[in-house]
Amino acid sequence: MKVNSLLRVLPLMTILGLASCEKDSDVERHKGDIAGKVRLFDVHRDEISDRSGVTVEALIGDQKFTTTTNATGEFTFRQIPTGDYIINFRKENFGGFDSLKFDHLNAVDSLLFAKLAEVPQGSTTVDFIRTEHQPNINSYWVYPYTSIVYATEEWVVASKWLYFSKDPAVSSTNFMYRAVECCLGGNSSYPSSAAQAIDVKTFYQNGFASGDKVYIASYLGNQMLLRYSNQAKGYDRYIFPAHGTARSNVKSFILP
Repeated sequence: MKVNSLLRVLPLMTILGLASCEKDSDVERHKGDIAGKVRLFDVHRDEISDRSGVTVEALIGDQKFTTTTNATGEFTFRQIPTGDYIINFRKENFGGFDSLKFDHLNAVDSLLFAKLAEVPQGSTTVDFIRTEHQPNINSYWVYPYTSIVYATEEWVVASKWLYFSKDPAVSSTNFMYRAVECCLGGNSSYPSSAAQAIDVKTFYQNGFASGDKVYIASYLGNQMLLRYSNQAKGYDRYIFPAHGTARSNVKSFILP
């Protein structure tokens, strides 16, 4: 009886042992490296040779992995779980790629197209918003008037990012529609101001309706306008100009 019981138990132990080995092997197969490189540009669109000090974050579920770039802009995440990641790039006074969707599926994946640009020093203000009827096309146009005050004597060219929402807490992370205006030059002695013309139909196409109270805020950005678009992977964003984190005042208007 004892022998038979032992014989019955041994195959079960063997099967469990094999299952455990297979499980451990699967875990190992589902880890890999992400190796990448970041390029940096200054406010004049010139590339910067020292690319160190960029913080790179890789987020998946409730896990976050962090590393920094070396002098040549290279970074590596070693043996992190495969899956769908959100990649963030952080450097003081720089911006660009943020919340990048990235599929980490292989033993080694490369991320070589990230670029960050220096944000000009200064601030932007939403002055007022004008709406105008165009009888020849029986439509309305919205004209947000915004201005930039530069903080340096050096002449720089900047852009403005405009964010629109029905929420008074509109921001670069809480918006329904975004528009970019470039390029506006100035320095501490010569501020700049301009209006951007936006067809009211653009608002309708982005979830607004006639009679809505629309809130607008702006951010100061770099002059570089380079768009990276890959619809298959969900990328559809400007990586330049990189705008700062300082939000302007908030103004509102009634949508025609």
